[in-house]
Amino acid sequence: DLAAGEYLLVQGHNPAGYPTDIYNGSDGTGVILKEILKVSAGYGGGTTVPLQWQADQYHTANLPIRRVTTTQNVTIENIEMRSVGGAVAVGIYVQYGMSIVLKRIRGQGFSRGLYNLEACRDVEVDDIYSDGENNTIGFHDSVINFTIDKVQSNPRGLREHALGYPRGLLTFVNRCTSFTVSSCSLVKGPQGIRIWGCHDWTIENVVINDM
Repeated sequence: DLAAGEYLLVQGHNPAGYPTDIYNGSDGTGVILKEILKVSAGYGGGTTVPLQWQADQYHTANLPIRRVTTTQNVTIENIEMRSVGGAVAVGIYVQYGMSIVLKRIRGQGFSRGLYNLEACRDVEVDDIYSDGENNTIGFHDSVINFTIDKVQSNPRGLREHALGYPRGLLTFVNRCTSFTVSSCSLVKGPQGIRIWGCHDWTIENVVINDM
């Protein structure tokens, strides 16, 4: 049975008829929503579960819901990572994270990305530097309420990794919601910024060159 204070993962699609863009299909089946919600302290049992906060994503009915263990209040900073001669997918991977800070991180040679956030909320990404050979710097999958500031790439680094799939140096998929990207210099990559099926976002003071 569920208990007050537990965290739930709601994962599925938008309902039929939900407004979509060219990449998502008419019923939203090209988008996999992944949202963390918290059972309210007032829950005392039963099939109706009150939540600590309202869902930010627009989920279809009758989706499976399961308990998850979240990673909370974590700061990762002052790290340099290099992968040489192989297919290491990701330097830093955070799933089901809440109140996460990634700061002053530098790296090279990851076939997916320097960092990967999945189904996280309340995230701060600041001062990230790619030395090249990363198929993306940051891969954001169904992330909610976050900021990205001062992401840069080396104009003399390798454009992409020989393995994996080249993406935008900043990539956002699966209904990322409520985010801001600012003060970035994205140079020499496969693409600059790639956004698929996301809501309520702002990009400002960003330079994209040599893609």
